[in-house]
Amino acid sequence: MLAGEDQALIIKNRELPGRVAADAAAWTKETVMARKAISLFHEAIEIELARR
Repeated sequence: MLAGEDQALIIKNRELPGRVAADAAAWTKETVMARKAISLFHEAIEIELARR
C-alpha cells in the first residue's frame, strides 16, 4: 500500500498534460520504489541488530 503522500502525488500527476504527466509518473514510481527500498534496508538493519 502506498503512503498517503505517494498516493496524492499519483493523483496529482494524472491531472498534468501529456509528456509532463508521463515524466511525473516515472519520477513518482522511482520515488516510491526508493522509499520502499530504504524501508526494507532499515528493516534488515533492525533484524540484524536484534540478532546481536
